[in-house]
Amino acid sequence: NDGVVYNFAFPIKKPGAYQMRVALRDAVSAKVGSASQFIEVPDLKKDFLTLSGIVLENLTEAQWRERNSAQNQVNLMQDTSLRRFKRGTILSYATEIYNAKLDQTNKPNLQTQVRIFRDGKLILSGKLNSFVAEGNKLNFAGALGLGNEMKPGDYVLQILIIDNLAKSKRKLATQWVQFELTD
Repeated sequence: NDGVVYNFAFPIKKPGAYQMRVALRDAVSAKVGSASQFIEVPDLKKDFLTLSGIVLENLTEAQWRERNSAQNQVNLMQDTSLRRFKRGTILSYATEIYNAKLDQTNKPNLQTQVRIFRDGKLILSGKLNSFVAEGNKLNFAGALGLGNEMKPGDYVLQILIIDNLAKSKRKLATQWVQFELTD
């Protein structure tokens, strides 16, 4: 009913664009299924501002309120893999920021923005916010409500990060992920 989520490490020696293909055969029914996805492996040695892929989590309002309780176990792997969410829930997202420039106090000067697209049209543009680093890792995370007024269908979540300390050609990093909204 919910598909198969399988996690494995696949070593990649060189940065670049790759297409990952996976095929599965059900031993009982002999049915075969396959999936493919293009991925970009960034060259972190080039010192350009870069974002990891986006991890998604879908929560009900009750789960959101009880987020820190031990009973709230959401399957991150399944949410990120399937990318199918119900209207009226909360979409939590996160990405890691790499190669941000640091000032004299060893802090970044970053701004963030989140946008949502549907059918190639911008339907939500969050305001530009200052990023506050917590510790050594630069993790950007947030959440937004998938309101009942949003129509079922395909959407794109885009995260933009601006590095105010970087040179103009290397100031902007962006990452996006497609997701489906259902009733």
